[in-house]
Parts: sequence; structure tokens; C-alpha cells
Amino acid sequence: MKGKQSLAVVISAILSLAGVTGCSNTAPKVKQAAKYQHTKNSARSSKIPRHVSDRQIFNEIYADAVALGFDKRTMATYKQRGSGQKQQRVAKNRQTPRNKRYTKKYVKQTPRYKRPAPRYARAKPRYKKRPAPRRNQPAARYNKRYTKQYVKHTPRYSRPTPRYRQVARVNRTWVRPAVHRPVVQASRPRYTPRTNTPQQYNRGGNVWNRVKGGFRMGTELHNPTVKKVLRQYARNPARLNRIFSRSTEYMHFILHELKRRNMPTELALLPMVESAFKNKAVSRSGAAGMWQFMPATGKDFGLRRSTGFDARMDIFASTKAALTYLQKINKEFKGDWYLTLAAYNVGQNRIHRERAKNRLKGRRTDYWSLSIPKETREYVPRLLAYKEILLHPQKYGVRLPQVSNNAVMTQTNVNRSIDLRRAARMAGLPAATLVRLNPNFKNGITNPHLSRKVVLPRQFADRLHHAIQNSPTAKSYRPQRKSRTYSRRGGRLVKHRVRRGETLHKIAARYGTTIAKIMRLNRMRSTRLITGSRLKIATRGTSRRRG
Repeated sequence: MKGKQSLAVVISAILSLAGVTGCSNTAPKVKQAAKYQHTKNSARSSKIPRHVSDRQIFNEIYADAVALGFDKRTMATYKQRGSGQKQQRVAKNRQTPRNKRYTKKYVKQTPRYKRPAPRYARAKPRYKKRPAPRRNQPAARYNKRYTKQYVKHTPRYSRPTPRYRQVARVNRTWVRPAVHRPVVQASRPRYTPRTNTPQQYNRGGNVWNRVKGGFRMGTELHNPTVKKVLRQYARNPARLNRIFSRSTEYMHFILHELKRRNMPTELALLPMVESAFKNKAVSRSGAAGMWQFMPATGKDFGLRRSTGFDARMDIFASTKAALTYLQKINKEFKGDWYLTLAAYNVGQNRIHRERAKNRLKGRRTDYWSLSIPKETREYVPRLLAYKEILLHPQKYGVRLPQVSNNAVMTQTNVNRSIDLRRAARMAGLPAATLVRLNPNFKNGITNPHLSRKVVLPRQFADRLHHAIQNSPTAKSYRPQRKSRTYSRRGGRLVKHRVRRGETLHKIAARYGTTIAKIMRLNRMRSTRLITGSRLKIATRGTSRRRG
């Protein structure tokens, strides 16, 4: 309250001073100030609430004085002076120490290391290095600190470092010997799930369980192309049933080769994509067999061809060649099976070129990011669609045939030419039994100069083997040699030079032959002739006079 009285006195002095200085309308303002002081004195007698501070009262008086027309500079000076005194008083109170230990003087004289440390910063016990163990004496006997009970209660960070880690710190090039480590497959693809590890199956059981147990690739069901192919296949479940029933004869041997080479069993479904397990399938581009080998690629892997023989249709030889080819491509693409399958379909060079283009553009180089033909773009999705159908056959209306996990076919050696149809009839079986399993012999007669292997059904192997041994030797099929002088019917092979204005119709009429024979003999694709070129023409026995 004393502070409020002093403020009132100051205000009255200011008002009197303002009257002396000659402000305009002084008399009424002095009366108003006196009235204001009287009201303040009357308010002082009353009980003022404690929550009203001195600063609030001063601000009210200052506002009223300014409203009455007093000099603002004079009032501002008193305001600054009052606030300065209050700041000095607060600073003085702050310097007064509550506790002598934390005064500025005490802290200055006290050394830094003598200050009381907090609880969390207390020193932790240090553990000595474990001594080297003595010979023929366990470490727990001579050192109590390293017993099992002590290590149990010791914190994790204070346990002794293992021996091999200490050696690795000293010598960074030291490597632990891999004596009993399991063999890990090199460079597996990143999309391979670890849960789908190959399982071992004994003889017997179901062959489809053996196929499912060796899956290593992903399903990619989120991919729109895979979904599209699945919808296409689901529309025709009868076709799927035919393909799965047709594959039962070859599946056991393919799985045997895949297991021997440590390859994923999804590749056993690859003939479904290539030929639907038709061993005599031939494409428009010239690929033949169950694995659809091109002539040049088959020749590189030992699949021989001739007029009456084609090893690309041999079940055993073509399967071994195809898996060898896939292994070679997979090694070239560092274990990526999707790129391997794409290269098997379109060729390695095309895949390498497309990957190089994406690499220059800063794009991804995986299978799904390449710009490849439509057939190759749907090649892997078709394989994954067959895999999904095999995993959930009831969902797509497919009934898998019950096939035991046993071999269905076997092979025998034949060192002479025999008629396969005649041997089958001698064994009491249909004539097409051996011809269907041996489509590599096109005319149904074996040729030991090209292949001595004959495939037999395991169920009737003994009867067929006995019939083959007793069957007479057949006349071997030898392709007739092409003669430059004579044709088949005794006619001559002449060469005709194309003149200006001649057509194939005129030339064929002159030599007594047909347009188709001329085109076939000269391997022509169109009837267009080039002036000055030479054509081979097989004439009849009595050729006409050349004009």
C-alpha cells in the first residue's frame, strides 16, 4: 500500500507542475485530478483485492493522465524510472543465494572433479582380461570370476570376447576354415522365397507332391500379365486336364534330371508352355520336339538330324540337352531364372541388348522392365500360371491324374535296324506302342548309325525286349543322294538361264514339268524371276528340245 501512496503523490506533483507550465484548460483539469485523487483515497480506505498489482494501478493512472492532456514525455520518464527501479530490485533478489554451496564464489574455488556426480554417471566396475587356460585344467577351477554362475550375472557388454573375434581384430585377412559348412547354392535370385526349399521324397507317393516340393520361384500373382493368362487358362479346364494327363509319362524322368542338377522344379512345367507335352510338335519357325529346339541350337547340343531321324524328338536326349542349355544361360545371367527363361525363348543376345538399352536410360534391367516381343513377354507368366494351377487345381476345375512317383519309361540298346511296329505286334501290343514313344525314328525303323537307344514302356519292358531280340533285321532307311545329272524317274537335271520376258509357266511347259517342282528344286519363295539367273529343272525321260 505504501507503493500506491507514493504513486498518488507523484501524480499530484505532476498535476501541479502541469498547472505551472501553463497547459491549456488547466483549471478544469486540476479539478478533475483532485477529484481523481479523492476517489483513489476513498478506494484506499476500502479493501483492495490482492491480485491487483502495482503495475496495473500505475498503468491506469498513466492512461487517465494522458487522457486529461498532460505532457506524454514527462509521464514516460516517470514510467521508465519506475520500471528501472523494479528491475534493480529483482536483480538484487536473484543474487541472494539460497544455499551457500551453490554460490558463485564456492563454485569458482571448488575443483571440477570434486563436484558430486549424478547417480547415472557413477563409475562402472571394470573386468580384467580372461587369462589363458592351463593345460588339462578347466578355466572355472583356477579363476572363480569366469564360472558359469558368474557369467550368468555379468552384464552382456562385459562378457569376454570370443576367440575367433579377437583373431579377426588383429588379422583382418584371417578366415575361419569351412570344414563342416553346408554347400549353399551360388547366386540365387532375390525374389526366391526362403520357405520354399526343396524337399526330399522317397520312392512311391505322388509325383505332383515331388514337383511342388522343389518350387523356388515366386508366384507373382500381383502381376497383371499373370492374372490375364490365368483367366485364359481357367476358361478351358478340359485342355488343362489333357495337358496334365499327357505329362505323366515324362514327368518322373524330368524331375530326376532336375534333382541331379539341383535346379528348380518349375522347369518341369516348361514343356507345357513350349509344346503342351507333344513330343512331335513342330512350330512355324522350325522348332521341334517337346522342348522346341531350333535346328542350329540342337546341333550345338548334340541333337543330330537326317532325313529319317531327328534327335530333337528323343525324350531322353532332348531333355538332357534342354536342361544343359538352361544351366548355361542361367550361369550367364547370374542365377536370374526369369531372364534365363526369356533368353531360352528369344535368345541370349536379344536379352543382353535390351538390358543394355535400359541401363543407358537409367531403367531397371529385370525381366518385367525389358522391351521384348509379346510371346517372350508372356512366356514366364504362362509358366507361373501353370504353377498356380498345379498348386490349386480345384480352384480352376482341374483334376490331377494319380501318378505314382516311379519311372514309367526305360531304354534298351538295339544294334541293328528293326521295325518298331512289327516288334510291338510280336509282343502282343498295339502297333503304335513303340512308334509313339520313339518319334525320333520318323519312319518307324531304327538306325543304329544315328542312335542305338529305343524307349520302352516299363510295364511291358520284358515282353518288348524279348520281341526286339527275335524280330528280323529290317532294311535300313537310307536317303537317296541328290544327283546333279539324273532325277528319280530317269530324267535329266538341266540348268536353264532365265531370259527377258520368261515366266515359270512358260519354262515348266517347255521342259514338261510343273511350277511347284521348279520352285521346290530351286527353293524359291515367290514366282518372280530375275533375268540372267539360272534355274535347276528336272526333266522327264524324253526332254524337249531347248529353244
